[in-house]
Amino acid sequence: MREEVELMHRVSKGDSQSVNALLESHYNPIYRLLRHLIRNREDAEDLTQEVFLIAQTKGGSFSGEAALRTWLTTIALNANRKRLRREQLRKLWQPPKRPVSGEADRLVEGEWLMQGIEQLPEDQQMAYILHDVHGFSVAEIAAMVNRPEGTIKARLHYARKKLQQVLACSEDEVNE
Repeated sequence: MREEVELMHRVSKGDSQSVNALLESHYNPIYRLLRHLIRNREDAEDLTQEVFLIAQTKGGSFSGEAALRTWLTTIALNANRKRLRREQLRKLWQPPKRPVSGEADRLVEGEWLMQGIEQLPEDQQMAYILHDVHGFSVAEIAAMVNRPEGTIKARLHYARKKLQQVLACSEDEVNE
């Protein structure tokens, strides 16, 4: 942990070698997380870059109480929440789009799983993706979202239960 604190202090001072070390070790996991949450490559790349700019700006305040990975993931989740709020405001000012035909075609090649995850409530979706897809522990997720571990366990339970129901219904529709 001490090395991570020192690294972030050097990053905040603009040390290019430290910035490169941070990016080499943490860019891909943060990008993959955001790619799962956003499901758009370009937007995930943009938001990942924003996360590391925020981390560079706030690096001097990193205390090492949590792992650097947890701290960066928290920044990513907060940045994504902010992005979602901006998107919702934009949608209020735009006319609704026509539904796309052939949505059953999207069930091909694993899209059915992502479609199922999209149907979960946001808090369950986030818990499921962080735990079951990205391998964070319940304790790490609880620290990231500032909720008790029991709450995270409940969200995971309900997410898995709902996902089983949604995917079973989707599979029945495909087989008909």
